[in-house]
Amino acid sequence: MEEKPRKIWSISLLVISIAALTINVCDLASVELPVIVKAVCAAVFAVGVPAAAYTTVRLFKLRKARKD
Repeated sequence: MEEKPRKIWSISLLVISIAALTINVCDLASVELPVIVKAVCAAVFAVGVPAAAYTTVRLFKLRKARKD
């Protein structure tokens, strides 16, 4: 049962990190990103962060229930 939340957690963290790296590397290289790219990255953050938070709590509860 723990496999599905772990996959969702891993994928959401990977997607968030790719979006963050894209923005940060372009800022460091002084590359101006188009507005659509910034909007897509914002949408990725808006979906990815709650998904990562939800699955983190769920995994914590599953581990705690398994220990009891």
